[in-house]
Amino acid sequence: MIVRLQSVKDENWQTTRKSMLKTTLEFKFNTLEKWLAQNNYSKKSKVQTQHYVQALRRSGIIN
Repeated sequence: MIVRLQSVKDENWQTTRKSMLKTTLEFKFNTLEKWLAQNNYSKKSKVQTQHYVQALRRSGIIN
């Protein structure tokens, strides 16, 4: 639960997330890959990217 809260409150993540608005799916996935690498595949970055991908699924952008 703590990692989840920290993930949402991370200003750098919010900036990155907002940068993906109205972009191609390819751009989104490349950005997520870069985010994971920049954060050394930390548990927090994995939660962030996983939640983002789940949101894409919920919105019908991916299956």
